[in-house]
Amino acid sequence: MRILAIQPGAAWSTADVYNGYRDAWKDAGHTIVDYALDKRVLAAREWLGYQYRHAGEGAKAPTHNDVLYLASFESVIKALAHDVDWVIVFSGRMFHPGVFRALRAAGRRCAVILTESPHEDEAQMWWASLANVAFTNERTSVGPLSAHNEHVHYLPHAYDPAKHHNGSGTDDFPDAPEHDVVFVGTNWPERVETFAAVDWSGINFGLYGLWRNLGSRHHLRRHLRSGLVDNDKTAALYRHAAIGLNPYRQSVALAKGSARITTAESLNPRAVELAACGCFSISDYHAEAEEVFGDLVPTYRTPAELETLIRYYLAHPQERAEKAAQLPERVQERTFAALGERVIETLEGYSGAA
Repeated sequence: MRILAIQPGAAWSTADVYNGYRDAWKDAGHTIVDYALDKRVLAAREWLGYQYRHAGEGAKAPTHNDVLYLASFESVIKALAHDVDWVIVFSGRMFHPGVFRALRAAGRRCAVILTESPHEDEAQMWWASLANVAFTNERTSVGPLSAHNEHVHYLPHAYDPAKHHNGSGTDDFPDAPEHDVVFVGTNWPERVETFAAVDWSGINFGLYGLWRNLGSRHHLRRHLRSGLVDNDKTAALYRHAAIGLNPYRQSVALAKGSARITTAESLNPRAVELAACGCFSISDYHAEAEEVFGDLVPTYRTPAELETLIRYYLAHPQERAEKAAQLPERVQERTFAALGERVIETLEGYSGAA
């Protein structure tokens, strides 16, 4: 299959999804035409800014929409020049919808891999309606999204075995810090509340990721180790930790008091990556986590339960190790290669109009 793969526009997180599937499809022999939306967004912002600064009095400042349009429009030319079978847009948050419509009008079949379900389904419903085929990372979102497109499929989160492994591969960070407990992620309000309510005395807790909203005197600051961490280093942190935490996101936005969605069921990327690395983990309750891991991943519902579990398993390393050793097998079918082939089979089976 010949695919025009539209990078999501971000430099991390959703970019890992794009990189994982793109590489897997290339390895499987498919022809991939890359569209580096992240670099194009930066270039478009600089070019439009330059034009505005030199346009003289009365010129209108470029909008974010202008930037996205300029960054996106050459995808139509690429799709036609390379005569691709499918255009696959990752995320869609930074790809201009007008250009997406132009691709459809030009006779290209278009799919979108939605990565922000269920928290951004209101916006993603619109994206699903524009595509021939849509994939979502949350199984409970298939129903609502299908109201806008009958060709919506659940696509579980995947991992890259070259990065996420239990030590059988090369460790690019052999000197990564060792923590009793580690968390790598974003400071959604519910996570701040939970972690702040735990007594961390006597526990080496490493907190990584985006935690900019913490007050300057917030007691969790003593556990902050760094900001953004790429996938390679994150995997090393997991392999070197006694316990990896996985509190699932609930908040729609980072602002305190944001609406929360508590009905999600699917595994998040962290759950899959922790398991692939053979890192014993503790999470809050999620239906799919129970189905996939059973009692191998203990769950909590309150901060007090979380603290009890942490202290228990730190005191019982053998029990912890026995559970951790069984985790990689539970996610062995969730690689980008395996799920990428599922995407290809779905697209090949699509018989609708372009």
